[in-house]
Amino acid sequence: MNPAKVGLYDFDGAYTPGNASMFHRQTFSVGIFRWVPKASGKGVKRSAVIKRIRGLMSNPEDVYRRAQAECDRLNMEATAIISQDGL
Repeated sequence: MNPAKVGLYDFDGAYTPGNASMFHRQTFSVGIFRWVPKASGKGVKRSAVIKRIRGLMSNPEDVYRRAQAECDRLNMEATAIISQDGL
């Protein structure tokens, strides 16, 4: 398990620009999820998507920037809560 990732938020999208089957779409989204420990205790896995960031296929950088900003905000909140609990 990578304990450094457990509890942190990240994003990914299966239907991002560059996927040849998606050329006819005008929009796409990425999902924000949290890294959680596997039940076996060996490694981490993705949680269910907790939020979607949507945008235009013609401007994927904006979607990625907003998704990263949301992950950074969630991670900062999660870190603050962990820090308060650790006191």
